[in-house]
Amino acid sequence: MLLLHFEIGEGKYALPAERVLKVLPYIKLKKIPKTPEFVAGFMNYRGRLIPVIDLCSLILDRPCNPFLSTRIILIDYPFGKEGTAPLGLIAECVTEAVHGNESDFVFSGLKHQDSPFLGGVALDEEGMVQFIETNLLLPGQVRDMLFNYENMRA
Repeated sequence: MLLLHFEIGEGKYALPAERVLKVLPYIKLKKIPKTPEFVAGFMNYRGRLIPVIDLCSLILDRPCNPFLSTRIILIDYPFGKEGTAPLGLIAECVTEAVHGNESDFVFSGLKHQDSPFLGGVALDEEGMVQFIETNLLLPGQVRDMLFNYENMRA
């Protein structure tokens, strides 16, 4: 399995590369009023409005730093019976894809109801890497709000 590695603060994380549609430069977004802080806004991608989530804000309660290596990871996000839709994820130090096995990630013993997307932990030569369960990233209410924009065009 190919994994995309990135950082959120001091922590290392990974998600399956098979869910990644594109890795894009960090750009200015259209903020959406009255949404949770981790909802960074919408981006225009090829004439389509794509919601973007700030992973640092979701996990650390602070926005990602605008480093040169900060990127928007465009993933194929599964939701409802309709299938999938693009979702942008802002992360820091998005620098490499590495081979790994899902079995390398083991349950840490901690499960937090506010972050069900934090999966198992694996060890690599630089320390621990935590798996992100992309299908569990958004609470139901936020998911429904962000993906209730059928046929909107930028």
